[in-house]
Amino acid sequence: MPLDNQMEEFCKRVCSFVRYKRAHKEISGELENHIEDHMEYLMELGMSKEEAQIQAIEAMGNPEEIGRELDKQHRPLLGWILNITNIFKVVGIIYCLGALFLLGWIIIISLPVGSGFAIDKEHVLYTENLNEKQKAGAVTYKLKKMIVMDNNTIFIRYNSYSDNIDTMFRGWSHPTLRPYDEEGKPYNGGGRGSGGMIISRHQQEVENFDLSKESIILKAETYYGDVVFKIPLKGVE
Repeated sequence: MPLDNQMEEFCKRVCSFVRYKRAHKEISGELENHIEDHMEYLMELGMSKEEAQIQAIEAMGNPEEIGRELDKQHRPLLGWILNITNIFKVVGIIYCLGALFLLGWIIIISLPVGSGFAIDKEHVLYTENLNEKQKAGAVTYKLKKMIVMDNNTIFIRYNSYSDNIDTMFRGWSHPTLRPYDEEGKPYNGGGRGSGGMIISRHQQEVENFDLSKESIILKAETYYGDVVFKIPLKGVE
């Protein structure tokens, strides 16, 4: 199956579980953007376009699970409310609801990190608390903690959150921070996440990083410009 057809088929499969048909075009566009962003990153690591698309689509997950979750977020009534809001700018009630959602997610994000973020403490070289943040459009990225392991693996925990009411209701994920060294070489980082909608917690895992480097770079490409963090390392031998 040609590359574009594979992506189109995945989007159609997801949308087949979303009953609110007026949202299908927007959902397909967002899914394609996520896949293409991941493809670009994988091709930077040396993959062919075909391999990158196959892996990027597989990384999206089960289309039925995605579709059923999006179906919960795109009820016809909610779509009608959002359309009326866009036309008449009736934001008062919506922002009150947004404040309640935000409060709930702030409470969730303040809870201890779950078992999915567990680290083998016996192999930790050092840890460092981080407090740097950057904003791109409606999305803010805030670094929380760096953990350097004795096997040249670096874990970096960060939060991303949005102050955009449409993002809050639709629950789109924020572009992921990708790891690079000082010379711009990309590293194959894996990640875990929890939360969603307003606030998401992330743990980026960077394997086989050269710890003699002075710093590690985290970068996300967004529609509003690049987000770039330069995190100094202690130069462990």
